[in-house]
Amino acid sequence: MELLRLKCPSCGAQLPPRAPTGTISCDYCQSEFQASQVRSATTVAGQPMDAKALAKAIVAAQQELAAQGQAHAYAHVEHARKSAGRLAWIFFGVTLVASLIPMFLLREPEVSVSQATQIAGVAEVPAIPELAQQAAAGPRVTWDSVGGPPQLIDWGDSQGFLGRTREIRNGDQLYFDAFDADTVKRKWRIGPLGTYGQGYRHTHAQVLGERVVVSDHQAKLYIHNAGDGELLKQHNLSDRVKQLCVPKDSNGHTLWVGQVDERSHMLDTKTGELAEAPRPESCPKHRHLRKPKLDVPKVDGFDAERVHRDGDIAVAAGTKSPGTAYPRAVGFDQATKKVLWDQEIAAVDRATVRENSNKAEGLADGRFISIYGSGQDFWHLTALDAATGARLWDTQLRPVFAVDRVDEVVVSGSYVFVTRTSSLEVFAAKTGKLLGTVGAETYDK
Repeated sequence: MELLRLKCPSCGAQLPPRAPTGTISCDYCQSEFQASQVRSATTVAGQPMDAKALAKAIVAAQQELAAQGQAHAYAHVEHARKSAGRLAWIFFGVTLVASLIPMFLLREPEVSVSQATQIAGVAEVPAIPELAQQAAAGPRVTWDSVGGPPQLIDWGDSQGFLGRTREIRNGDQLYFDAFDADTVKRKWRIGPLGTYGQGYRHTHAQVLGERVVVSDHQAKLYIHNAGDGELLKQHNLSDRVKQLCVPKDSNGHTLWVGQVDERSHMLDTKTGELAEAPRPESCPKHRHLRKPKLDVPKVDGFDAERVHRDGDIAVAAGTKSPGTAYPRAVGFDQATKKVLWDQEIAAVDRATVRENSNKAEGLADGRFISIYGSGQDFWHLTALDAATGARLWDTQLRPVFAVDRVDEVVVSGSYVFVTRTSSLEVFAAKTGKLLGTVGAETYDK
């Protein structure tokens, strides 16, 4: 099978030589794609390949892979047939012996070859195409952090969260899945919403009270019930959606929708009405939220990078400065700017802490929760009391057998969501206990 140097269709990086089959994962941006989505490739020797040559190489590789799968399936069937034959002879022998047992013993009924094969399970052996289908792996679901952070859903008697996922082995289709936060089990699903290549920039969702609003790459806008995912209304737009935003003055059921063609609307999620409206001042020009202003007290030896506010207390996250940029946090009173505490974020030996590794954190319900790295491979999630700086708990994340990157930490009063390379981990905010994981990841034992 010919090996090729493929270029990632998402970031353009040239990847190491590999066969152009199956799902390909980029070593640089972690996006996953099929070989047919690649727009540029070269041979191992560096010879550029045009579209025709690339398509021919992909087809040849797929045919070779299919032939290998068929041969593997035939081998399974042949093994099953031989096993059935052996079992048939065994049952025949048992039947013969039973017929010679003295008459006062009950005579065992004869067992035919067809019955023997049924007992052996041969009658349940599927045809070769079915065997090949079973040999193929099922859908591989990954968490798609490009679709934004998880959003909480209030179901009254329980809480859930919504996020974008991808089924890599099912055409790389996009979905929005709702999960129960305590069990991390999927409750309902919206989709498929097109492939990742088609819709990764325009497939958005926003939870707003009892409604979930979703857009897709076909310039459609959907309103769903947050309780069960039921579709309530659909709008056909003039162009794809580039941004969904809840204005600060929203009444709890209005959402601003910005399109690629610069048209914009205000959506009433209760009535389903859509009316043209300008962008509210509280909605940024881009879908990424504005960074908060760093109105923090000056602390010697501390470089503030981000600030989080909750009630009267605020926490600034940053690093030690000057010197090695060890993760550090400072708590202060928002009104008076009085410093309440100054604490290193890491709970392990400072010599093992990766500098500048606290790039994601959050503050809610009196807890400041941050990520940090230790050694070459490990990540920790730690919680500090927002009022005193006292450490509440420290949890080491499971090592991922892959390129491991922490994209975001989202904190609520009850849960902490950590988005990693292609998965989401859910922790209890009070204890740091792992509740579950969304997304297929292989972990070291």
